[in-house]
Amino acid sequence: MPLFILSEIKSNPEKLATNMNVKEILLKSHFYQQLSETLSGKINPLHFIINIISLTVFPFVASPLIKVIGELKQEDFDKMAEERKKMIPVWVEAMLKTH
Repeated sequence: MPLFILSEIKSNPEKLATNMNVKEILLKSHFYQQLSETLSGKINPLHFIINIISLTVFPFVASPLIKVIGELKQEDFDKMAEERKKMIPVWVEAMLKTH
């Protein structure tokens, strides 16, 4: 699924954004509004959202390369993904505190 979405993003981002109503959903979301208030001009909220997407999506998109580099079997990668569930909130909180 992530590779399909990346392919669609690259080939026709306007169509995907329109069909999924991404801009409307994101910019009017309670989360985005809270983020804007919390960061209050210190950092563009899109940077924060890009970081969250990167932390959560990239490992799965790059899993073949990560498995080769780390000499990981699928079970090892799955374990690492589970560990990230605990680590990502800590990293996200740290991002908020530094700005």
